[in-house]
Amino acid sequence: MHYTLILSPKGQYLLKLIENANRLIPYMAIRQALKIGNIATMMNALVRIILAKMSVTGLTNWIGLTANENDGMNLLQQ
Repeated sequence: MHYTLILSPKGQYLLKLIENANRLIPYMAIRQALKIGNIATMMNALVRIILAKMSVTGLTNWIGLTANENDGMNLLQQ
């Protein structure tokens, strides 16, 4: 790990990539999902958080103002 992040020429790129991925994680929503007692319900909630489409269009679809199916990328596609 030391070689990959510090000594490797691609180390700075990998660190920036990790920082960007860390910024995308909705920690408050994950914290709430982890408080669920039933493990199957908790895993379902975590998968829904990770696969949720985080965009303005996704928000307007959720509210019901629009009905666009192609509303952006989920957290794994970023």
